[in-house]
Amino acid sequence: MALDERRRQKKLAKKTAERKAKQVERRSLITGGSSALTARFPVSDCLVPIDLFKEGLGHLILTRSLPNGQLALASFLVDTYCLGVKDAMYRVVSPEEFEYYRQQVHDRTPLGSVHPSCLRRLVEEAVGYARDIGFSPHTDYAKAARLFGDIDASACSVRYTFGKDGKPCYISGSYENLQQQRKIIETLKRNLGSDGFDFCS
Repeated sequence: MALDERRRQKKLAKKTAERKAKQVERRSLITGGSSALTARFPVSDCLVPIDLFKEGLGHLILTRSLPNGQLALASFLVDTYCLGVKDAMYRVVSPEEFEYYRQQVHDRTPLGSVHPSCLRRLVEEAVGYARDIGFSPHTDYAKAARLFGDIDASACSVRYTFGKDGKPCYISGSYENLQQQRKIIETLKRNLGSDGFDFCS
């Protein structure tokens, strides 16, 4: 009898845990939640700098509309010349917060809309290009990239070319300190040789 009671209590505890897990998931969907959870909602914005490949650096933005009126936002700072995804973030924001952020980015580098498949393809191919020459994406890339969800990058017919004039070009700037700049140049020399890349200050 004691054994049956223990089994009954165990089943009851399991059902309670499952119910609580579902409640947490439902609550997460309402309030925003993780990028994996919010990836099931409709795409709202897919924005890429108009002169991305001319400038070599810019923010790529993806948003999805959530049931509570907020937006799930993933932003990737992409270096198309060399380093791939230099920065990334995922946040749940209000439409007003997003519009403020979008305008800030647009004021620096005018944005244009692209198909979601092309935004994903561009980001992932930039990551692949950088990895091939020795650089990993920003630590928050994986979290932000989960917002892609089921967007199919292969549906994009655009072909992207990375580097500048046929080879990687490292442009130093405010995103790296002197020590980081030296490390990047050492990595390029080690993997490509002194003549295998360009350096622009």
